[in-house]
Amino acid sequence: MNVLASKRQAMSLEQLLENGWDGFEQLERLNLSPPKDGYRPSDKVARVAHALTLNPDTLEFLDWLMDITLRAPLRVPDAGIEQVALAYATRRGINGVGEAVLAAIEMGRKLQEENHAHDRQTSE
Repeated sequence: MNVLASKRQAMSLEQLLENGWDGFEQLERLNLSPPKDGYRPSDKVARVAHALTLNPDTLEFLDWLMDITLRAPLRVPDAGIEQVALAYATRRGINGVGEAVLAAIEMGRKLQEENHAHDRQTSE
């Protein structure tokens, strides 16, 4: 069973937005393990992610997303090693979102290049 699909079936994006924090808590209670593919996006999702980089308005959205993930400063509390470790672990989770988005964009770019190369070969 695809874990992403089962979570999407359990609670759609519309339900998450409508239910707010309660929706997030309900989704967490599903307690499903991550998929074997490491959340690799479908080819369709990767192509859309790459397409976002081609429009100035959506590129601004991606820049903002990178601002709040990968570019955000690491705030290390002036506390003990446990607090520093917790801050670092939290940051790894935040960075994971940015890294996944960038990986999807790159995957989409490569798929686009492959399509163009295939189109050039078939037209010759």
